[in-house]
Amino acid sequence: AMLDPILTNIAVPPDVWIRFEAVLQLSDPLPKEVTDQIHQDFFAYFHTMRLSELSGASAFMDLKYELVARANVRAAGKVKAVYIKTFLFE
Repeated sequence: AMLDPILTNIAVPPDVWIRFEAVLQLSDPLPKEVTDQIHQDFFAYFHTMRLSELSGASAFMDLKYELVARANVRAAGKVKAVYIKTFLFE
């Protein structure tokens, strides 16, 4: 399932913006309202992050793990992976 793009500033520093696009690999289809809730959860998560939390290769792997875990809270374990298409800082 393709998520709508996310564009938000992060918490620290607040003048840094993230553009994020992703696809969820699912074991079973999800209702649109669940996909929308996952999108909102990701948006809120990025909005609370610090730039230092997003630096380095291990940070990227930690981010992917965290996104799958957050998505599965809403999707009852049906999200197998989050494939990141776009992850830009402006």
